Amino acid sequence: MGSAIKLYNDVSTKCSELITKSYSTSFSLGIYTLNKRIHKDIYNIYGFVRFADEIVDTFHNLDKEKYLNKFEEDTFLSIKENFSDCSICLVISTCIYKKSLAPFFSKSIAKLYPIFCALFNNPSLFE
Repeated sequence: MGSAIKLYNDVSTKCSELITKSYSTSFSLGIYTLNKRIHKDIYNIYGFVRFADEIVDTFHNLDKEKYLNKFEEDTFLSIKENFSDCSICLVISTCIYKKSLAPFFSKSIAKLYPIFCALFNNPSLFE
């Protein structure tokens, strides 16, 4: 991976960490009790879920369905192309490729967010 691409990916991950720490001090502190090798993935997952949740719970004056659908489309495109101009979609696509996170998604988050059900029920995305 080129250094410019690595920098882009690293900055995107730092955005997820900033989102996590900005929205939830207690969750951020709880992450430190987990193995350090998964911290980045947890920040990425939390950042993604938090932004999806914000679309639904915060922006009441917008067409929520339209923007949630766009967020979902951007996520699928990011997984397919391994790139996104949306850092949150980019970092979640890197997490999804890690097989060790599949049980976490399928058992926990997929129950709450239909986008994860779609992700894990569409094996062609992982080819």
